[in-house]
Amino acid sequence: MEAPLENDLWLGENVMSAERFSDYLETLANRMQAREPETFKEFARLFGPAFRDWFLRQGIVGDEAESLSVRSIGDAAAKLTTGPAREASQVEDALVETLHSTLAARLIYLQAIRADLDSAAILQAQLLRVDPPLISGLDIAVRFRAARVITGDLVDLVDWSDDSTLLVLGDASGKGAAAALYSALLLGCLRAKARRDMPLPELMTALNDLLSETGVVSRYVTLIAALWDKKERRMRFSCAGAVSPVLLRGGEAAFLKMEGFPLGMYHGKEYELESIEIQHGETVVLLSDGVTDQEGSTSEIYGEQRLLELVAQSSSWSSAELADRLLGDVEAFAQGTPASDDQTVVVIRRKE
Repeated sequence: MEAPLENDLWLGENVMSAERFSDYLETLANRMQAREPETFKEFARLFGPAFRDWFLRQGIVGDEAESLSVRSIGDAAAKLTTGPAREASQVEDALVETLHSTLAARLIYLQAIRADLDSAAILQAQLLRVDPPLISGLDIAVRFRAARVITGDLVDLVDWSDDSTLLVLGDASGKGAAAALYSALLLGCLRAKARRDMPLPELMTALNDLLSETGVVSRYVTLIAALWDKKERRMRFSCAGAVSPVLLRGGEAAFLKMEGFPLGMYHGKEYELESIEIQHGETVVLLSDGVTDQEGSTSEIYGEQRLLELVAQSSSWSSAELADRLLGDVEAFAQGTPASDDQTVVVIRRKE
């Protein structure tokens, strides 16, 4: 069963569909009619302020109800349902009535939030490079799976020069609307600061300083930047705390270990530059940590080893096939466990 929505902040961050929420509360109402003690506690957690007001109106508790914790009120309701039949029936009828009236107001609120988030998701899909442009010599696929309606991950491609293209994958801390807003800020900074032939480490430092100067606390972005040079057949990388790229070469997959401070944490940080020649048929995989950190039914994570084993099998696959199979494998591993973070995969294969 879906976890109860304890307050409006939780609702805004973890909005479920109106249909699922309605089904959940209908189940809750049926359980209340059966006078299950735990159900009254659950209702108290879900609608704490309304529950306190109801107790005051019924005169079941005195003015001290305002200072009672939601949990205490839930416990009191549970005890009342096990009392004399007449009293229990009165409590039941009044609580079910309160449930339905509160439900109607919350559903309207939920639907408005969902409509706003759906509009934001459409706009975000237009801003992010879900369908990357054709780049000579490369086969590129991008796949997103948001933990919520909108994602805090970002992917962008920038024409760097006549013979080079910059690809970036970023992951804003947190998830949901707040992470999406912060990643949009970085995307704007990237497109404003990126200049032709600008050294990658210099770009990373500029982005880091711009974010750190915003004054936004407890927020940062991990980012991997990959600059493809068509003429030299080389890919240059600069990393800001992101998951290291995976290289598939000769049927073996391995991480290209890279490090760096996430963007926006400390002003004035400098970043390293790594370079590797990409041969015909070789593949580079960029990903956010939501992929490897996905939990399964036993709380075990998908992990790096499973990722490498799957990529190692992909020599004959297209970039799109590898991206789809990877996220499909992660979903199968989860066995219904909700994603705790956004999941993004970028597959880059040299095809000529």
